[in-house]
Amino acid sequence: MQKIIKIASIWKIIAFACMGVALCSPASAKMTKWPSYPSFTSTARDVPWLIVKCAFSDEKDARVLPPGLNSDIKDLDTYIKLFLTTDGAGTGNISDYYSNVSYGAISFAGSRIVGWYTLPFSKKNAPARFNVAQQCANSISTADAVNIDFDKYQGIVAVTNDYHDGGACAIGKTSMSIFGKTHQLACIVLDPGSMWTAFAAHEFGHGLGFQHSWDTTPCEYCDAYDVMSACDTWQFGNPNYPPSVLETTTIPGFCQGGAGPGLNIPNLLKLNVIPAAETATWKVGSQPQVFVLTALSHPESGLPLTVQLVGSQPKDVYTVEYRQTDGWDKGLPQNAVMIHEYKIGPSPYSYLQEGPSGVNGAWTAGGASWQNGNFGAVATVLAIDPIQATATVSIGPTCAKCPPPPTCKASTDCSGELTISCSGPNVGVIFNGNCRKPGSESLTCTAGFTGASMVSAGGNVEWFGSTTVPNTAQACTRNAAGSTCIAVQTPIPAACPGLPNSNVPTCSEGERWCTKLSPPRCAPDSQCLLIRAP
Repeated sequence: MQKIIKIASIWKIIAFACMGVALCSPASAKMTKWPSYPSFTSTARDVPWLIVKCAFSDEKDARVLPPGLNSDIKDLDTYIKLFLTTDGAGTGNISDYYSNVSYGAISFAGSRIVGWYTLPFSKKNAPARFNVAQQCANSISTADAVNIDFDKYQGIVAVTNDYHDGGACAIGKTSMSIFGKTHQLACIVLDPGSMWTAFAAHEFGHGLGFQHSWDTTPCEYCDAYDVMSACDTWQFGNPNYPPSVLETTTIPGFCQGGAGPGLNIPNLLKLNVIPAAETATWKVGSQPQVFVLTALSHPESGLPLTVQLVGSQPKDVYTVEYRQTDGWDKGLPQNAVMIHEYKIGPSPYSYLQEGPSGVNGAWTAGGASWQNGNFGAVATVLAIDPIQATATVSIGPTCAKCPPPPTCKASTDCSGELTISCSGPNVGVIFNGNCRKPGSESLTCTAGFTGASMVSAGGNVEWFGSTTVPNTAQACTRNAAGSTCIAVQTPIPAACPGLPNSNVPTCSEGERWCTKLSPPRCAPDSQCLLIRAP
């Protein structure tokens, strides 16, 4: 896995210049701080926006400020600057959103604000969004326009001085005629009621080339775990930028709250911000495999962010991701795994796999398995660990005649030695750890698969793992039709010498604290090794 670039503090330091409006002290004194995500890169891809402030001709001096904003936001100019640029970094603004969900790959640092300028029409007679944006750009003063290289920007963000209409004008870039020259630019219009993260992140997503997300019904705007389903998503409240009361409420929940969720894996892949090292792959027809995924809001673990299921058509893949109720996914109702069909190239391209009644796109441990017989794959959530921010998922071929899963018990002693006992037809255990015979060379950590219905991993071979975090092994049953695998997690030993809060005495040389004995006590290595776990 790529090395995560650590940020000196979990909070970004927010420093705002004096804005000439009785705001000459740092905004961080009152603004709620937003924790950033770790980054995969030290060199962000700058995606700057030209933000053009325009007033309707019949109210050119008006500057409407929505109610309920943070007390630091004294006027519309401050609101625009804090919400749309890196001047508001660390407050959960639109710049924070795309920097976080892209793991530092996308930056809006080069964005620029110009204006105010007067539009050639009244609010009542305002045209459609594209024409508002184009007319706003053409209203820039000559003195300002000569110093603007329009082609260096991702797009135009036209901000009006009063409520009217907000949203994107196109998907990605489109042709805009500005001062007699055609430019390829994204096009977004925002009014004072549009500057809250759930809404603006969706519209900026269109400016970056994202389509609406779908589900398998098929239904547009029906992936409640992806910001590209607009307001039909699970959200939470950000007190710095509450949603417009004209649109929704500040109460967290479905289609209300005003912030989040993050982007799904198909959109992150389209944005090209997930390093190859953070992606696992399973090919249709391969043996079953167990994957441990980190939550999209916790990339720091070094585990994969996604598994891509690849079949005979390389441009039609399925993706598996784990979403946890924190970060930009704070508004989600539960920790869960999401599976999407990702059609590379076509439009639309992202389809949430809804599943049977009660799943609603959120696959959890102990619930139904996702199966696609035509594609040839089945995925089962084996475990979700919110403390480690991981989900364990088994992926394999569809197999009606495969054996039932094994039944296992597992333990870890104070030296880190694992004992895993499983039962089932032709059962075996595989552990990606340190295994060896006492005093001998390292061995492959595999036991069983001999045709027997019982296996005990350990015995005369030492299987070593961690004593501070749970260890995970893979146990499988096999027959001629295929394999059925589960994840087996060994618990942390309860009380061991040297571990925090331990009152266990240190054993003499040549002895270990043997939890296999009843009661647990120091015993010679050889004696403890030969005792089977209860």
